[in-house]
Amino acid sequence: MARDLKEARKHWEVFEVFTELLEGERPDLVTNWKGWVKDWESVQHTDGTGLPFEMTKQVHAMKDIRLRLTREELTL
Repeated sequence: MARDLKEARKHWEVFEVFTELLEGERPDLVTNWKGWVKDWESVQHTDGTGLPFEMTKQVHAMKDIRLRLTREELTL
């Protein structure tokens, strides 16, 4: 766990440096992005729309894909 905390701190420091650099170079981009994140966080998982990390299409397991391929091969 100590290593994980050290890694987390390192990632946070890199993120802070990156953010500062980006704010200096492209403040409009950072402002837009922060606004988008704030809007998304305020409504996430409330209405099921506009969630970029939610699956919108049915995902098939490997066993389903193999079964489908086997069936297709048998019909050839």
